Amino acid sequence: MVEVNRNVGISNGSDFYQTTSVVIDGQTVELKLTGTFTSSNMGCLASGLGFNHSWYDDYSFHGANFSINGTDYNLKYQFNFVADNIYIDVY
Repeated sequence: MVEVNRNVGISNGSDFYQTTSVVIDGQTVELKLTGTFTSSNMGCLASGLGFNHSWYDDYSFHGANFSINGTDYNLKYQFNFVADNIYIDVY
C-alpha cells in the first residue's frame, strides 16, 4: 500500500509518523520511523475499536481480534526483512 524511502530526509533523533489507514468503521494501522545516526529504526502499532497496541519493532506477528457490526475480524501484522536485510516490509 505504501513505500517509504528511509534513506532520504530522515534526520538523526527525529520521529517521522506515517499513518496508513485500512478503514472499517475507523480501524487504523499506523507506522512510525525514528531517525538514527546512520539510518532509521522502524516500529508499528495497530489501534481501533477495542484495542490499542504499543509500538513494536521486533519480527514477531502481532494481532487483534475485533468485531464491527456483527462481523468478526482478525488483524495480524509483522516486520519482514527483504533482499538481504536491505529492506523491511510490513505484512
